[in-house]
Amino acid sequence: MRRRVLEPLGLDAVATTRAASKALPELAESYNRKDKGFERTNVPAGLDSIAPAGASAGTIEDLTRYLQAHMNKGLVNGRQALPAAFFEAMQTPHTPMPATGNYSPFTAPQSYGMGLFLGQYEGRRMVYHTGTIGGY
Repeated sequence: MRRRVLEPLGLDAVATTRAASKALPELAESYNRKDKGFERTNVPAGLDSIAPAGASAGTIEDLTRYLQAHMNKGLVNGRQALPAAFFEAMQTPHTPMPATGNYSPFTAPQSYGMGLFLGQYEGRRMVYHTGTIGGY
């Protein structure tokens, strides 16, 4: 992932395992609600078993660059860092999903692309991921 995705996009402050994230002090720590406040918690055990997809973490600057690469279909600083087809495939529906559940603001059916959820909200196309690892 580092060689094929992160380096071409210039994402230097992204860790692909929990152990690697400890070397990046700018990354968020996990917290849970407690009474009327929050307490720092441990990241769930076994998180690295879904790495790098689920264990990746980065700074807000690198995550912003990643989002910009998606919006520009791989164009970074005037050069095609990754093929546009890479981003188009991620943003193409592959698996239909019902628009139900407590956490879904969607009224129309949604789907899953390659690593991203796809749906519509108030008539606007949404491409997103929940980021629902415990504590985040």
